Amino acid sequence: MADPNEPTHSPRGHDAQDEVLDAEIVDEPRRDDAGRDGPAAGASGFRDDEEYRQYQEFLEFQKFREWQRNRSDGARTSFTGETKRSREPQARPRWKRALGLLRYKTVRRLLYLLVAVLFAWWLLHYLLGDIMDNGDSTAPDGGTPGKQDFSTAPIPSADPATAVAGVYNYVAYNRAGDACALFNEAGRQAFADSYGAASCVAAVQRINADVADPVQYPNIKIGRDAETTEGGNSSVSSCGLDVQGGPRLGMFHLTQNAKGGWLIAGHEHEPADCLTG
Repeated sequence: MADPNEPTHSPRGHDAQDEVLDAEIVDEPRRDDAGRDGPAAGASGFRDDEEYRQYQEFLEFQKFREWQRNRSDGARTSFTGETKRSREPQARPRWKRALGLLRYKTVRRLLYLLVAVLFAWWLLHYLLGDIMDNGDSTAPDGGTPGKQDFSTAPIPSADPATAVAGVYNYVAYNRAGDACALFNEAGRQAFADSYGAASCVAAVQRINADVADPVQYPNIKIGRDAETTEGGNSSVSSCGLDVQGGPRLGMFHLTQNAKGGWLIAGHEHEPADCLTG
């Protein structure tokens, strides 16, 4: 006989059924083809695996961008870990930068103007040099003294010593026209007569043949007693000069013009040894 205190049904009857009905259903994590765990479809907010994969790629891209911004040493590192230094722009050579200025029309015009001015200067100098030719190519027999008219275009010197030093300098280099330009008309004739030449130019060329050292000959030294000056007249004796490399040129007589310049107006021989007659 059954005990009235015992229950008439199974202890897991109704309660067990309620327990089963009230339990929460938990989805098992889904696995991909490689066996890796992933969120269940619909549980993580993604419609399918492709959308989840795209989201993961987006996160990786964001991490990569953040990593690039944090770089402060100027180097670029690939995602695989290889370091690549950023290439700094090299400065262009100066000559290339200078040539680059030719792209500007104003620079080209200035360059053309400069070339034209230089050419005009050269042409003027050439023409004037031809006009003012002093007859340096005159034949030794004393031909014409060149194209320059010495009687109308003498060249005064600042002082008597400078005029005489100029004669020695031009004689050394056989610049006869320049030497004779230091004389006035009377002085050129006196200088030619002293050397028995037909002209001043011929006399200079004859003396040049006796110059042994054209480097030392122009470097004369004028002694204290070489020059004698009274008012507008002066005399310079070659015996008071230290002359090397060529002959002494005798006594020069000079006159001063109204503007203060000095011209050689006369000449006379002196003894070669400055002692005997």
